[in-house]
Amino acid sequence: MSKYLIGIDEGTTGCKTCVFDEEGNILGMSYREYPCYYPNPGWVEQKSDDIIPMLYESCKEAITKANVPKEDIASACFSTQGSLVCVLDENGKPLRDFIGWQDIRSVEERDELFAKLSKEDTYKLAGATQMTQAISKFYWIKKHQPEIWSKVKRIATSMDYALMAFGADDWYADASSCGRLGMFDVDNYCWSKTLMDTIGVDESYLPKLAKVGQVVGHVSKEISEITGLPEGCPLAVGAMDCCCSAFGTGNWADGEVSMVIGTYGAIFATSYKPVRDPEGLLMVKPYVPVQKWTVEGSTTCAASSYRWFRDVFCGLEKAAKSLPGIDDYDLINAQIETVAPGANGVTFLSYLQGADGVRSNPNCAGGFAGLYLGTSKAEMARAVMEGICYEFKVVIDHQLKTGVKISGIRLAGGATKSPVWCQMLADIFKVKIMITNAEEAGCLGAALMGGIGAGVYKDAEDASKRACRIEKVFEPNPENFKAYEEAYARYNKLYDALSEGFYND
Repeated sequence: MSKYLIGIDEGTTGCKTCVFDEEGNILGMSYREYPCYYPNPGWVEQKSDDIIPMLYESCKEAITKANVPKEDIASACFSTQGSLVCVLDENGKPLRDFIGWQDIRSVEERDELFAKLSKEDTYKLAGATQMTQAISKFYWIKKHQPEIWSKVKRIATSMDYALMAFGADDWYADASSCGRLGMFDVDNYCWSKTLMDTIGVDESYLPKLAKVGQVVGHVSKEISEITGLPEGCPLAVGAMDCCCSAFGTGNWADGEVSMVIGTYGAIFATSYKPVRDPEGLLMVKPYVPVQKWTVEGSTTCAASSYRWFRDVFCGLEKAAKSLPGIDDYDLINAQIETVAPGANGVTFLSYLQGADGVRSNPNCAGGFAGLYLGTSKAEMARAVMEGICYEFKVVIDHQLKTGVKISGIRLAGGATKSPVWCQMLADIFKVKIMITNAEEAGCLGAALMGGIGAGVYKDAEDASKRACRIEKVFEPNPENFKAYEEAYARYNKLYDALSEGFYND
């Protein structure tokens, strides 16, 4: 008898729940947004009371839409944002608002931690030294809010916090989520006492490590009524959202490359060995579907730059979204298509929350250059989309230099719904961009992991081959290469010019 799988994706700015059949087809989907808060420049915070109710609502609506027999739902599995800083009391209640992964308040604290354990030694153990790692923000709380730190009895990832909200038996998380805390030995898939000691944390405060798809609880009657999940439904551990998105595109084999353009942007290659970037700029993370690793380069404000442009400049398009069959981003994309590659000389730097990837500079800020009285909103919109792509190209250029082979990229995230964006990526990177059947790759990746745990699939390879299919390929168009090469050169010159003085003043 056919089984159905629930994938719940708790992202940075919103959550989705999807109901899938065993072949990866979406039968029901629901999305809810929730806010981020910016109490000071560079700070990003979130509230549990904003997030958890939306997870419940999206789950219930998706199941209602799917209208499948509830007794045939095999599992509910989670994809969650990484590096969220959750400090809890002895009852598992937040002691303060969550600090988001985009937050850059802890530059000084990160440097102090490097004085305790060198940046090189940190990279060897944790596989990353970027600001997105949560450890320096925990240290910030310890230094600046000692009255809160003294009450901390548990440190959670988004994974174990969400699972507990749905009724897990204990605090469990996967290796990819644990790795984002900055206290995890990524090569050996275990907590690192050396890293924990730098901020004085005991392992008892941290989640228990669980394997992909592991069942860690069952839905109670109370949670069933709130979420629509059947009573007794297995709750399974998934992975950090980027990991789930990559798996949802069918990435499981050594050397395969995926890109996720969400609030966070990442391009990563699956590696069956825990290699390191000689310059320490690429992150090495656990890739839990196959118990291996990914070599990742990231951008801090990928699609969130595009969303910022929509929110600030596109009030009319947002208003039109309330009309049946109208999508605000489709309206903006249509304007972008009227502008030639290169955006008529308009350049956008997408560092709206600093730079924390191959280029690491928390003082970076976003900006436009090349504006004239005749510059149109469409040109600015195209410059924003191109600027996001150019920041990815900075990452790709470094990956290629370090030996990563990229012949094609499996794409996930909101950009998959925009043909103009997909073609832009192919033309700028000069590689084919592959779009799979995974309209919601994060949800699908989580659902497949739950399916592995439930015995619906034998392993990652079986799940991928049965549920993931390449449906469209965007080939590079050589006619556009020159325009993008010139625009990319302008992008880098602008960054270099600002870095020499403006960003560091």
